[in-house]
Amino acid sequence: MNLNRVDNLTETYKSLLENKLSVQERKVFVSIIQVLNGKQKFTFKDIKRKTGLKQNNHIAAVLTRLVKKGVIVKEKRGQYKVPDEDLINHINVSVLERNV
Repeated sequence: MNLNRVDNLTETYKSLLENKLSVQERKVFVSIIQVLNGKQKFTFKDIKRKTGLKQNNHIAAVLTRLVKKGVIVKEKRGQYKVPDEDLINHINVSVLERNV
């Protein structure tokens, strides 16, 4: 594993989170990272449980925006993943949480 690549990716994602995501998108992304717990894939239901958001349309809209921004990838209906496994293994959630 190339640690420089991981550091660069982490900085890229931090920049994206700080500058291009809305507060709601950042909150959902932090929930995604927490739900993953070292895995790469997650479901719509995982995010609904973790965020406590009740409206499916709202959650779906936020996930769709995250897909369009390249933060996550939709694999099939209700199933998503974070595209870079190295990022999942090394991202500092505490840094992300400070930006929410």
